[in-house]
Amino acid sequence: MTNTLIFIWIVVLMLAFSSVAALIWAVASGQLGEFQKGATSIFDDDEPIGEITDSFPSNHPQEPKASSHE
Repeated sequence: MTNTLIFIWIVVLMLAFSSVAALIWAVASGQLGEFQKGATSIFDDDEPIGEITDSFPSNHPQEPKASSHE
């Protein structure tokens, strides 16, 4: 049982270290700098922001809901 607990702690510590390392890399490389730019980069003139233009075949596109922050 002791070997199992040691193995589990090693795995937990490796996951924690890699998570912290990934966060440090993301902050240092500017990945967390501009959320809005990344969020709107997937839209083009054929699919304006806020207009649903695609759906599953069995569903019909719904009208976008008005947000209170516009």
